[in-house]
Amino acid sequence: ANLRFKKIAFGSTIFFDALVNGDIGSDDFEFNLVSPDIDVNLSLSPDKRTLVSFDYLNFPLVESMPVDFRDSGDIPELLVKIKELHIGNTPYGKWDFNMVSDSEGVHFKDLDASINGLMITSETGSFWNPNSNETIFSGEVRAQDVAKVLPLWGYVPTVEADEVAILADVRWLGNPLEIQLLDLMGTAQLEARDGRFVDIESGGGAVRILSLVNFNAIAKRLRGDFSDVTGKGIAFDNLEAGLGFNNGVLSFIDTLKLKGTGSSFEVDGTIDLVSGGLDSEMIVTLPVTKSLPWYGL
Repeated sequence: ANLRFKKIAFGSTIFFDALVNGDIGSDDFEFNLVSPDIDVNLSLSPDKRTLVSFDYLNFPLVESMPVDFRDSGDIPELLVKIKELHIGNTPYGKWDFNMVSDSEGVHFKDLDASINGLMITSETGSFWNPNSNETIFSGEVRAQDVAKVLPLWGYVPTVEADEVAILADVRWLGNPLEIQLLDLMGTAQLEARDGRFVDIESGGGAVRILSLVNFNAIAKRLRGDFSDVTGKGIAFDNLEAGLGFNNGVLSFIDTLKLKGTGSSFEVDGTIDLVSGGLDSEMIVTLPVTKSLPWYGL
């Protein structure tokens, strides 16, 4: 009861000024560890698996996994629940998953997370091979009210949508904490509905804009009266695309199709995510009106 430690180390991660309480019975156990950076309870679940429940967990910024799993065969299956996760000063939301280790590596199964407006779910979850230092993820990422979510990730809200869903099957070199868009390999299916591409000035390139193609700029360069289309940006009822990732190059493996009332856009090709260079083809279909004769179209 009330056992105090000046510091407790888990791999390279150290928690200072920790207070530990616990109880060990013949068939179960329960421990509580509290410090300024962690509040965790360890107990035995009814099915005899270890439940690890964090009220909060603050990790420092790390270049590698906090714990070395390369000899992970003896780690028991853990049911992990984290109510509030921070890495450095960045909030990483709420996490639930089962952690299982075997001779191949570490599996994070039945993943259910909520991070800055993104909801991540996956039955197979993520797998990390510590020997090759490669992570594989297969699952779904969803967001609602995208205009509010984008600023939480450092992007200008150039896209509005009621809902966006991404089914991803990707991998990257590094541990699960080291995911970077430019390092991804794999594919994803993108769907969005009831949205709009909003025309926002980039401020001389000082801000990041999440827009694969500037639809507004293209429409404005077409002659005619398209105020119903471009007056408040390019609206769409549905957007879908199949995406391929290959070390900084994004390709449309299935045509990006954007459909709205009387107008549609289709895009094929590739985008260099590093330089922003485009090698793409676009088909634009606009409504024919008195202000837009057929030969103008």
